[in-house]
Amino acid sequence: MKLDAGEVKKAENNVAQYLREGLLKKDAENTQFSGFYMENAKKALLVARHLQKLSTEEEIRKKNGFPGGFECFLRVIVLSYYSMFYTANIALERAERFIQEMAKAIGRMN
Repeated sequence: MKLDAGEVKKAENNVAQYLREGLLKKDAENTQFSGFYMENAKKALLVARHLQKLSTEEEIRKKNGFPGGFECFLRVIVLSYYSMFYTANIALERAERFIQEMAKAIGRMN
């Protein structure tokens, strides 16, 4: 999909207006959390993998003192969703940085 010149100009004007109104910011104050989110996403997946093995492998249950037939699939799902939540936050931070860079570029063009 290609934008015509009028649509591009409208987008440029919107970005400039959003910057003036404070809806977009040129600083990257929230990007400091990417490391935190990534670390938590990795930990959540690691624990989910271990809980899945505990839920599916009798030998692991027996070795760790869990009763036969023990399962915790709900926890596996919950931890997997948390991992996706943390990963989505990283994606949003990166998108915000991209928008900020585009706003800077548009500002330099004017």
